[in-house]
Amino acid sequence: MKNENTAGATNETGWAGRDALGENGRLPGFPYADPPPDCPAVAGKPPDGQVADADKQADALARLLPLLAERKFDAARIRRRPPATITFAGGCPFVTAGNLAAIFAQSGVGKTAVVGAILAAVFHAAARQTAGAAPGAEPDCLSFAALPPPDAARVFHFDTEQDPADADAVIRRAVKRAEIPAAPSFLDSYALAGFSAPDLNLSLKSIAGQIPAGKLHLVILDGGADFLASVNDEAECNAFIAGLHAFAIARQCAIVIVCHNNAGSDNPKGRGHLGSQLERKCETVLQLIRDKDNPDTTQITAIKTRHATPSAIPRFSWNNDAEMHLTFGTPTRAEIRAEKLISEYAPIVRDAFNSTGEDLLNYSELVAALCTVSGKTKNTISKKITPLQTAGIIRAAGAGKYALAT
Repeated sequence: MKNENTAGATNETGWAGRDALGENGRLPGFPYADPPPDCPAVAGKPPDGQVADADKQADALARLLPLLAERKFDAARIRRRPPATITFAGGCPFVTAGNLAAIFAQSGVGKTAVVGAILAAVFHAAARQTAGAAPGAEPDCLSFAALPPPDAARVFHFDTEQDPADADAVIRRAVKRAEIPAAPSFLDSYALAGFSAPDLNLSLKSIAGQIPAGKLHLVILDGGADFLASVNDEAECNAFIAGLHAFAIARQCAIVIVCHNNAGSDNPKGRGHLGSQLERKCETVLQLIRDKDNPDTTQITAIKTRHATPSAIPRFSWNNDAEMHLTFGTPTRAEIRAEKLISEYAPIVRDAFNSTGEDLLNYSELVAALCTVSGKTKNTISKKITPLQTAGIIRAAGAGKYALAT
């Protein structure tokens, strides 16, 4: 969505145009500066283009002033943040109405599975609300949960990555995951692979842009980079993201943008300047990465969260019996820290005891041996003694001595 899309969105809100101008083409109450006496316009000889430029500026100001008044802080008006449209990892906010969120990943890691899981979470929430059922066993939506669309609000899904048959399968699998009989009527999903960037922007504007505020719940762009001629064009990327953000605020909807990481890079940043701008502007940025210890498993990690930190790192893998990705033993952050501590320090502790030739070491002896073997500072090692006990690497042996736990 480029600059013209943003302008289209603002015009649809009913903001004033040139009819708001007062006499002499000026906005009432705006602090204009008088031109110097030798200005050509004062002398009756306006330079070429000056009148046209002044008209454009007047139009822009007429459009912006009501918006500025709306966005100005008002002590008598408390703007309360609504509940998150989508959450993940046990209730951590992912995206809220009026905001953007992004998902970064390399090819083949499971971006499409996550998109389908988000859609399934919305489908299930809507079905449960319609049936009036009490919360029971939740379907496996890869840790994602959702608010149901209010008042028949729409959900738009634009897939620019896959051919129509594969895009069709995404929706059918989401329906199966949500445990409902058919795709809900509030969903509009489009398989747009092969569309040019201008055609994608025009499609987005003509379809989603026609929905009034309060009637649009969620927009997912699976292949956000395809909406740009170049992900490295700063002006184009900034205008695109600003347009999406303005649209989300004006329509009070949530927008999720899915795109690739920089190719061949372990850096979690999304592609080009687009990725940089998304990190700056999004409410949440998630990265999907392969589990180093289990390459068939994908982790959902948070690069950025604005309102909360997830208490766990969700993981998922393909299940042949279910014919879809399912959640795979999701550890808590504490468990992950313990795993890392054991992986790094278990061999160091063993070598430290072996280097002394003793089975029992007091605190000072243990710290000194660990410093010698690891090359780490005394301050660093001192902070690890209690965690090493908690992780079951060492144990208190009495009389102020420590021993290997196993």
